[in-house]
Amino acid sequence: ENERKVYWQRIQDAVDAFYVFGLERASENPQIVRELYNIRLATKSQLMNKSAKIKKAVENSGNAVLIGKFEQWVTTRNAIAKASQVDTEQQKEQGWDIDQLADKANALEKEIASKSGIFNRLSADKKVSWQDVRTQLAPKDAAVEILRFPKLDMETFEAVDTTCYAAMIITPHAAMPEIVPLATGRYLERLYFRMYKEYSGTSYNEKENKRYGSLYDHYWKPIAEALPKGTENVYVSNAGVYNQVNLNTLYNPVSRKHVIDEINLHYKWSTAELAKIAEGPAKDRPSSIAMIGNPIYVMSDKDYRERLGNAEAGEGSRALSTGEWLSKKRFPPLPGTLKEVDDLYQLFGDRGWETMRYVENDATEGNVKQLDNPGVLHIATHGYFRGKNGLRDRADGIGASMKMAASTQEAMLNSGLLLAGVSNYYQSGAGSPIDDGVLTAYEASTLNLDETDLVVLSACETGLGRIEAGEGVYGLQRAFKIAGAETVLMSLWNVNDKFTQMLMTSFYENWLSSGNKTEAFVAAQKKIKSIKPAPYFWGAFVLVE
Repeated sequence: ENERKVYWQRIQDAVDAFYVFGLERASENPQIVRELYNIRLATKSQLMNKSAKIKKAVENSGNAVLIGKFEQWVTTRNAIAKASQVDTEQQKEQGWDIDQLADKANALEKEIASKSGIFNRLSADKKVSWQDVRTQLAPKDAAVEILRFPKLDMETFEAVDTTCYAAMIITPHAAMPEIVPLATGRYLERLYFRMYKEYSGTSYNEKENKRYGSLYDHYWKPIAEALPKGTENVYVSNAGVYNQVNLNTLYNPVSRKHVIDEINLHYKWSTAELAKIAEGPAKDRPSSIAMIGNPIYVMSDKDYRERLGNAEAGEGSRALSTGEWLSKKRFPPLPGTLKEVDDLYQLFGDRGWETMRYVENDATEGNVKQLDNPGVLHIATHGYFRGKNGLRDRADGIGASMKMAASTQEAMLNSGLLLAGVSNYYQSGAGSPIDDGVLTAYEASTLNLDETDLVVLSACETGLGRIEAGEGVYGLQRAFKIAGAETVLMSLWNVNDKFTQMLMTSFYENWLSSGNKTEAFVAAQKKIKSIKPAPYFWGAFVLVE
């Protein structure tokens, strides 16, 4: 996987240069936008898609030896995740050598790829074109790909000044895509994003809508004006800072409405997903839901020792580096998540679904890892992303590419969900023979979710991570997509316990009635918006299909 990242970084400069070239020449040669869109479809999230396809192909191979190697690889990755949460001294005490574990994981992955012949099959995958996307659009639909790329000196190919943003738009009857220049990264990623964080915070006052109208003007207005009159549904694939902005929350100062009240936005991993509709009918998903909520972060001594079984918990606490925040901080309970899970248990049970409920002492990392393709996976707990939530511009040579590969792995290790017993584990010291209670994104990517229709991460900041050009966000959303989930519902900021519980219950009620996830979720957002107009309460979550 790391070597694929390095390879992508080595060719990305050429792709970025082509975007710059295309944007400059589009007005004199509009046909070039066709090639720009096709390049985007061919390269968007390719690393994520390849990882997901490799995992699925191995699991479905029926080859016992290959599957055994895969299980060894998963075990090794879990060991890396556990070791990464403690300091070097503790790693030595437990005999954990992260470099050796990483080499072992890489060697296993190479062996799996070699024995499965998977790359030969992947190279034969049908390439999706912009025409394939257009064919799937209804008369009042549009598809939008957001681009982010460095501004280049076209003679030296050196990055200059700032980053560029643009939107490419496909409509049902257009002879070719349209490209719309947007504001530069200097404004979208700095000035206006700082303003957006104020706007989406708890201090927002509805009387300030006019001031925040500039957010609409810069993030969405150029795209909205390029859409044909009467457009109702827009399928958007984000890039860069757009991964951290919920476009539905933006306020139009002219119409005095939020985007959610003006048009139907559908977030896609890539607009290439639309073309996959033509490949055949969607397969039936299992009618089962696994619900995890209200973990007991600090178990009683008796409960934790029962969980350990015959193993003894260590005495006292030790100073931790990476894991220090885990040992020193006592995480507040989330009573709303218990009601959330109980409501869902009743709701789905009444409709004949198989229900698996893990709460309090049973809301453990181990129970999440043993799940086998539930139709819906709902996790309600504390979520986090620890690290620089920034946007990388360019790598300079193979050394920088290797650092990027390492930094994206670090981002996956520093993003996660807290589960039962996490405080016990870190307060007693490392070395217990059980999971540590932190489900990192790195670990979540190996879960068995190939037949899972929906993953709901009902927690804070589950949509955040390290943003990489062309690949999106390295964090929990990426992990659950690689694991096989069709759709992921995640949050962009800290969320309110009470209103999140109300939002989730309303969403599921709507979805079970209508069968349309996006429509059901928008209706739930509007319901909360009618009670609490501030975007903080209703706009934190985004649904990506």
